[in-house]
Parts: sequence; structure tokens; C-alpha cells
Amino acid sequence: MSTMLPHRCYTLLLHVVLWCWQLQESIQLATSLDDQFEAYVDDPDHAIGNLPVIRKLQLYSRPFAHHVRIFGNRKVDAKGENGDIYARLIIETETFSKVTIRGEESKFYLCMNSKGKAVGRPKKSGGRSYSCIFKESISDNGYTEYESVRYEGWFLSFGRDGKTKSALRTSSLKKAVQFMKRELPEVERTSNDDKQYERYFRTNVSQGTDKKR
Repeated sequence: MSTMLPHRCYTLLLHVVLWCWQLQESIQLATSLDDQFEAYVDDPDHAIGNLPVIRKLQLYSRPFAHHVRIFGNRKVDAKGENGDIYARLIIETETFSKVTIRGEESKFYLCMNSKGKAVGRPKKSGGRSYSCIFKESISDNGYTEYESVRYEGWFLSFGRDGKTKSALRTSSLKKAVQFMKRELPEVERTSNDDKQYERYFRTNVSQGTDKKR
């Protein structure tokens, strides 16, 4: 019991940190999309070609507490550790709330097949597949959800074992469909270094200035 408590505290703390970062990232994205919408209203033809917003991050799956990975053999799971090379994702906004998700390493796109399961697929030359486009939304409790554009009402989902779960057996009310966006490790380290520098400055430089006064 004593060993489980620290693990639970760590998991809870990680959720809080990721939720705060995701909230900040969502606000920044919303601001960017608002600007693009205004540009679209002013000049639709020009704005369409300049719409995409590209983000590099990781997707933390709530049930298994690991990250979504996209391999080059069509396999997709949510078993990636922080920094896993196949968990590095590129999310590109197609139009406002619609996005595509692909692996930075594998170059494969995250798609949903006719059985409601997540699979990886290479980009088709000269076109795009609506099964690889998702509608991104934020749930009431702050988690990000991805609904298939082709199969309306079907949400990207993973089970407690980290394996892809059929959208036919899930709903937007379950943990299986909930994700948190997480910065890439090198970005997290930079953020932590900045915070450590700020703490050092406050505790040392500021105190030294006060003593001189």
C-alpha cells in the first residue's frame, strides 16, 4: 500500500502538469485559429492556402498512462514512454478544428478503419483520406478527444492495456477516448531549465541586491 501511494501521487501530479500545459497550448491554438478565421472572412481564397497550423508533441493516453505511438508497419498503440521516438507526433490543423496526426519518425498517418480501430497509413499521393482526419475537441474535464471525420460519432480510443480499442465499443464519456497533449522532452527540459534559473535568480541575485541596500 505504501509503495502504491507515491506512484499514485506521481501520476496525479503528472496529470496536473500536463493539463496545465495543454490548457496553455489550447489557448494559443485558439488565438491562432481566431486570427486565421478573420483572415478567411476577409479573403477566403488566400486564407485557405495559409490555414495549416503544425504542432510537434506527444499524446498522453489516460487509461494506460503512456503515449500514442505510430509505427511504419500500420501498427498503433499507446505504450510509449516519454521521449519514445515513435511517440513524437506531428499534428496539423486541416481546417479550424479538423486535424491530421502523423508520426515524425514513421511518416505514417493515424487513421481509423471501418472497424473503428486506429491504424497507421502512408499518405496517398495526390489526395487525402477522410479516415485520417479527426475533429479535435476539449471535453468538460479538460481532456482532448479526437472524433473521426469519416465515421461521425467514432472516437480515437485505447484500452488499459495500451492497445487500440474499437470506437464501436466506446463513447465520448469514457476515459478510453481522452488524451493530454505533452511537450517533447527537449522542450520540457528547456522549460525546466528556465524555471530553475528563475528560482536561482530570486534566491541569490535578489537576496544579494537586498543586502547591498
